[in-house]
Amino acid sequence: MAWLQITVETDASNAGHWSDTLTESGAVAVTMQDAANREPLFEIPNEQPSLWQKTRLIGLYESTEDMKLVATFLKENLPLQNLPAVEAVEDKDWQTAWKANFKPIFIGTRLCICPSWLAAPKDAEALVWLDPGLAFGTGTHPTTQMCLTWLEANVMPHHTIIDYGCGSGILGIAALKLQANFCYAVDCDELALQTTKKNAELNNCNPLQYHLLLDTDFIANPKTADILVANILAEPLLELQELFSNSVKPGGFLVLSGILDTQLDKILILYSFTFENFTVHHQEEWVAIACQRKSV
Repeated sequence: MAWLQITVETDASNAGHWSDTLTESGAVAVTMQDAANREPLFEIPNEQPSLWQKTRLIGLYESTEDMKLVATFLKENLPLQNLPAVEAVEDKDWQTAWKANFKPIFIGTRLCICPSWLAAPKDAEALVWLDPGLAFGTGTHPTTQMCLTWLEANVMPHHTIIDYGCGSGILGIAALKLQANFCYAVDCDELALQTTKKNAELNNCNPLQYHLLLDTDFIANPKTADILVANILAEPLLELQELFSNSVKPGGFLVLSGILDTQLDKILILYSFTFENFTVHHQEEWVAIACQRKSV
């Protein structure tokens, strides 16, 4: 059966409402994408509403649907300048087509992120198996890639890691594959921790080296590490400055990402009280910061 689709774009804070409106108009499925054509959406939109500044929504309709009525309904219920265009979509094996979009991602000279349905690349020294799921982090978004690049270049066998806001677990699992000694994976979302646990099992991570914690448990009983990496958003990074400062050993490293260019200065000023030797990495409009805990 052939299908029809309508594509609209909005800002991330309105994505949930627009998705509901597409469903109300008769869409049998709604897909969300980064309008800059980067990473597909594998998280609940309202959890991190500013992650994507522009979000593309694609509504899929049966070929028998009256698309003139659909387009009119959307124009009446969404702030659209014009009636949205309707495109014909060839029927296909959607599961196979979806999987075809994912390829191994190489980071530096050692690290590779690979979906489990693909064969392991022969030249991958540190291989992380990771399937798209509900938790954010598949290695394709600039914020994740910058963190992975730093870890690939800096993780040492004696290091203890804190992956704060672990999402899919990609950063902590990657650190263990790069021979880190131990990792605490921390998140505020139990669903994310469930996903992280599954991904850790998929990668045969030693449970004695990988400890999952809700953020409330971590705050109540904080840990210290040689490296703390947090790929979240600027606002919680500002709020967590004291916790992060106390969680990194003197001389240890802090890696922060999920920061937009316009938010950089505020982060640098606040963290400069307890950290030094800042390096700033840019990718598209995103920024990652690496710095070192002051010894005194």
